[in-house]
Amino acid sequence: MRGILGKLVIVVMWVVMAVSIYNVVVIRTSVSVGSKQEQVEQNDANKQEIQKEIYNELSEKVLSQDVVEDLEQEGKEQEFEAIETDTIRVLLMTSGYQGIYHENLKLSCNEDFYIQMGQVEYLHSSLEEVTIAADKLQGKSIRIVTRNNGQLTLSNIERQDAVTYRGELECFGTEQGIVVVNELPVEQYLYGVVPSEMPAAYPTAALEAQAISARTYTYYHMKNYAYPEWEAHVDDSTAYQVYKNLQENEAVCFAVDSTKGKVITYNGDLIESFYYSTSCGFGAGYEVWGESESHPYLQVKKYTLPGSDEFVECDEAWYRWSCRLDIADVEALLTRAYEYAGGNADKISIEPAPKSLNALLKDTVIYDIEAEQNEKNSLVTAITIETKNYSIHVKTQQLVRNVLAIPGLSVTKQDGSTYQVGELLPSAYFEMEKLYEGKQLMTLVLSGGGMGHGAGMSQNGAKCLANEGFSSENILKYYYEGVKIEQVNESVM
Repeated sequence: MRGILGKLVIVVMWVVMAVSIYNVVVIRTSVSVGSKQEQVEQNDANKQEIQKEIYNELSEKVLSQDVVEDLEQEGKEQEFEAIETDTIRVLLMTSGYQGIYHENLKLSCNEDFYIQMGQVEYLHSSLEEVTIAADKLQGKSIRIVTRNNGQLTLSNIERQDAVTYRGELECFGTEQGIVVVNELPVEQYLYGVVPSEMPAAYPTAALEAQAISARTYTYYHMKNYAYPEWEAHVDDSTAYQVYKNLQENEAVCFAVDSTKGKVITYNGDLIESFYYSTSCGFGAGYEVWGESESHPYLQVKKYTLPGSDEFVECDEAWYRWSCRLDIADVEALLTRAYEYAGGNADKISIEPAPKSLNALLKDTVIYDIEAEQNEKNSLVTAITIETKNYSIHVKTQQLVRNVLAIPGLSVTKQDGSTYQVGELLPSAYFEMEKLYEGKQLMTLVLSGGGMGHGAGMSQNGAKCLANEGFSSENILKYYYEGVKIEQVNESVM
């Protein structure tokens, strides 16, 4: 009996401590005024009643610690099973996808919602905005759950549109900031992926093809955690699939629902269903990632309309593009090469190795840039930059695009519109014209095509094929060789 009373006292102390900690962590702000104040006060009263119920429930459970442990273990097993089969966990990056640690969270919901800390729940009104500061949450974690399938808004995260999140949020307080993971069913996740990856105005067959491809990509990556520490399968950036950059759309949701559960398989296994914006008229194989392995469903292929020599995307703006790189600005190019070499020593080599960036920049002239290309599709797989004292070898189309995307570079598309390059050239499908003054390389003129890596399904190609009458299944089989479209099940997971 003494042991039981001791445990009861501990529980009472724990609940009091949890309430006091919670009041420190969470700052609540009413988002309404006037007559709605009564609703807020009523909500606070309801919350106090719920906390009393939780206290009483905890006091009872302490009498049977074995039962508590069994319930906790059962809950863990159920949660693990849900994550493995039908639920994805998406790490939400900060504004501009700059990092994973948030300085604070500003949270509201269109329904009442609970914030769970440990075994205690706190009810919040839809009229409130809750602010959680990173320094207050450090070393703790909370879970945010809505009533009536409500949708949560994090106003501290800026995206192209004002977006809301389905499902639940799990938030971890760390020394660097708050890590936020959105946990939700796969099909609801796709509601947020498809409009962020393909314009909602595209034909239904193209949207359906995108939904199936995105679903396949999702299940493929749910086999592992991209962020094991937080049990997150993916993040919401272009490193995986862009999620919730744009609002959900009725046409997109219809495309997701009409293809529910459909995935792409090759010999009974899920494929790694890469996709990208626009092709240059040719597709690429798995070599775009600079890997020695291959995927038979990704083939180098010429993309023409059936029974025609006309390229599928010949009228698309990104089908052809051009730009001029000022190579006389040696510092910009060499600095990018040096910085990217720091994290990619296996793919960028500088010979002899410079002691520092300043040592490399003592060479003020570039004498040549040579490109290695795939003869079948003109994909530039490597470049070599020659200066007086150094030779810089850059491998993979991705890093070629990174290194050559010098600050201020502008690209002109075939429709005459311009595009300000960020961290990547539009693609690595290009021819180079080199302009010299004496032995010094002054300008590099690139005549390129396409937007993206070129492996898998072209999204603008899917649109064009849909306009030609292709079904979603035929679009997918056009871009992924020898595949089947079937319902997801345990045998293909």
